[in-house]
Amino acid sequence: MADPRETHPYLRTTCYGVPVQIEGETPDGNTVYFRFRYGTATVQITGETTWTWTEKVSDDLDGSMDETEALRLVAALVDLHAALQAVRASRAPIDPEVVRAEMERFFNLSSPGQD
Repeated sequence: MADPRETHPYLRTTCYGVPVQIEGETPDGNTVYFRFRYGTATVQITGETTWTWTEKVSDDLDGSMDETEALRLVAALVDLHAALQAVRASRAPIDPEVVRAEMERFFNLSSPGQD
C-alpha cells in the first residue's frame, strides 16, 4: 500500500499526541480536518458544503493512533469525497445503498461472513 505522505502530500499531522489530529487542504481547495479521540474517528471536509464522516473504529479510549494508519484513513476518505463530488457534478442520482456498500468494501467495515 502506498505511503499516504506521498499520494496525499497536502495532509499533515498537527498533533501526534492525544487526540491525534490531521489537517490539510484537498487539491481542489477544500479544508480537511481529522481527529481521533475516545475510539472515534471524525473527518470533516469543508468547501462550499461541509461533509463529515464519524465512526467508532476502536475500543481504545485514549485517542492514540499510528500516524500512517491515520493518514491512510484520511486519504481514503478524501478520495471517497472526491468521487462523490464527481458523481454530483455529473448530476447522476446517488443511491445511498450503493454508497454504503462501496464504503464497506473500501474500508472493510462489513462483519465477517456478510456480503
